[in-house]
Amino acid sequence: MVVLLALATAGDVVRVHGTLQHTGSGEAVVELLRQPEDGAPLLAWEGRIARPGPFVLEVPAGLGEVRLRAALDSEQDGVGAKDPQVLLVEPLQIGREDLYGLVLQLARVDVGGPPAPKASVELEPTEQIAEGAETATGAER
Repeated sequence: MVVLLALATAGDVVRVHGTLQHTGSGEAVVELLRQPEDGAPLLAWEGRIARPGPFVLEVPAGLGEVRLRAALDSEQDGVGAKDPQVLLVEPLQIGREDLYGLVLQLARVDVGGPPAPKASVELEPTEQIAEGAETATGAER
């Protein structure tokens, strides 16, 4: 996989506030991917959320248009095809302002079964922050 380095100065972050819903076990791995005009998606940022509930992702400001992918490493052996996962259909626009209202629902997918759940995104510029939200700082890639 080719890795893209995000261009952001230290401390220049945007916070993405949301809720993680799942009934499995293990950490949720969250990735922000950039799609070049030709070629495979590039990993721009990765973080982890330890448990279901409210979370805050601290991501580099100014990433631009990214796709969000989240997966639950239920067996603690790395994310695989049978692990619950979701990919946002619509890209997120990471600029300089915080985003609110991201809901990630992760469920195990059975081969040949119903389609995987989708993440719902209702990003609104609200100042309401969930009490007890876990902060995932992640790492630029």
